[in-house]
Amino acid sequence: MQSNQGAMNKEKNKTGRQVVDLHMHSTASDGTLSPADVIRMCAAAGLQTVALTDHDTVAGVKEAIATGREVGVRVIVGSELSVTHNDHEFHMLSYGFDPGNGPLVNRLADFRQSREDRAFKVALKLQEFGFDIRLEDFERSADGAPIGKPHMARAVMENPKNNGLLEQHDVETSSDFIMKFLSDTGLAFVPRDKLPAREAISLVHAAGGVCVLAHPGWTFRRNFASAVSFLEELKSYGLDGVEVFYLGHSKDQTEQLRIAVPANLTAHQDLTGGHPAFQTVGDMILANGKPVSLVGEGLVQRLEDQVDPAKLAQKYRSVARAFLHDEGNPKSWAARCNSAILQVKKVIPLYRVACDLLPRAYHMEQTGQFTGGLSAQELAENAGLGEVFQAIRSILDRQDATDAELWAIAISIQTDAK
Repeated sequence: MQSNQGAMNKEKNKTGRQVVDLHMHSTASDGTLSPADVIRMCAAAGLQTVALTDHDTVAGVKEAIATGREVGVRVIVGSELSVTHNDHEFHMLSYGFDPGNGPLVNRLADFRQSREDRAFKVALKLQEFGFDIRLEDFERSADGAPIGKPHMARAVMENPKNNGLLEQHDVETSSDFIMKFLSDTGLAFVPRDKLPAREAISLVHAAGGVCVLAHPGWTFRRNFASAVSFLEELKSYGLDGVEVFYLGHSKDQTEQLRIAVPANLTAHQDLTGGHPAFQTVGDMILANGKPVSLVGEGLVQRLEDQVDPAKLAQKYRSVARAFLHDEGNPKSWAARCNSAILQVKKVIPLYRVACDLLPRAYHMEQTGQFTGGLSAQELAENAGLGEVFQAIRSILDRQDATDAELWAIAISIQTDAK
């Protein structure tokens, strides 16, 4: 955890699971909040891991990661790339790459110029319809971000000189304007350059990242049945995953994608970006997840064949020892106990050890089974750490602690971690 807020984020969701959101935008592209404010909102909502995926840019990532460190949210480097394949235009989420990678950064700069060129042509088309609009208006609306359709729509809608034309075209909202004028069937639509899918995947992989097809239910809204065969083609180019859960997906689409995708997920795919993970995706699912469908049960069963509970328990105990004793680790109890940081921040490594790592390790050692679906409190009580769990919860609730309380907790779990 990066701060006490990180522990509180985990407490807020009350599920015992890792809560993530890997698709969000900021004012670095077409979002409405700054990167910092996006991450603060994530912390307030109890999210623990997020990815800022602004369109064709990484301009907001540095600010997002810095804010994440302050509020205890792990931020993964990301971007949502505009790509094309077989005359299909779609979006591809990219994660965990080096944001300073030269070839990728240069290509993103090309995209930014492409957006500006498109915006100029859109402005000319809108002028032909009689709208009072110029490229400078779009740039002012974008406020330094790459110019997107929301910026164009807002610039037109905010100019009172356009009210009559907007009413004439039955446009009441920015969404109405985008659909009427800027969508791919819109009256002022102008296409822009997009990366070929093979090149996009190659660039991201070369920069150390992974590629995930974004919202296929929306991309293939006119012919969803073709999505599966399309996925197979992209997989042959190295596609790493698919965004199954998306606000615009119907229940049927989500279920179809859940059935189609899990076969590609392995237990040893590492999460990257933000700060190094100590567990793989498979470890995380088995340690924290609970299947709620036949598809989920099948996935857990397959992952269980690849991960040994005893070895995972050993890994958790090793990490617990580091969180207690490693003075070289600034997040450890050994490094924080005599430091000048806030008292409540000193409890974070103790929380990680006594309320998460050791109870899960104990359960796996005693039962030979994973801990997915079991509450942190139940696990702590079974491991003989129930009183420690309650003491830590009390500190987190009141946001303060004495040295005596902290040392009593640390001493009570020292033996368990050795």
